[in-house]
Amino acid sequence: MIEETKTDNRPPAAKPPYAWRVLIVYSLFGAPLGAVLLLLGSGLTDPNPEQAFRLIPIAILFSYPVGGLPAFLTGLWAMLLHLKRNLPGIAAMTAVGALLSGIWWLLMDMFSGFAFAACGAAAAFVLSAFLPKPSK
Repeated sequence: MIEETKTDNRPPAAKPPYAWRVLIVYSLFGAPLGAVLLLLGSGLTDPNPEQAFRLIPIAILFSYPVGGLPAFLTGLWAMLLHLKRNLPGIAAMTAVGALLSGIWWLLMDMFSGFAFAACGAAAAFVLSAFLPKPSK
């Protein structure tokens, strides 16, 4: 008899596994998101906000040397702990983002520490939407 080939034997789409997907998302989007949030915060408190909004493209470009390492380490921490998209996972990511950004600020001694840590926390909070859903 001739066996029919099943189409269900195909490998799944070229989507990286959970651990690497989270690390890639945090590494690519963590630093620019933090920079944009920092400029938006400073633009809202500045009497001349046009300058801050004009600097967003430049800030995105230069955000990787400043915030790339904390964003990568935050994604690595999420990958190693296998955090899920629930309240403890989101809280842990926000705390880790603030902690690593604050430590990185202490090492670099560049900006206001609270603002830098707050932007790291906010970026980690926003990117926690990319954590996988908890299994039922």
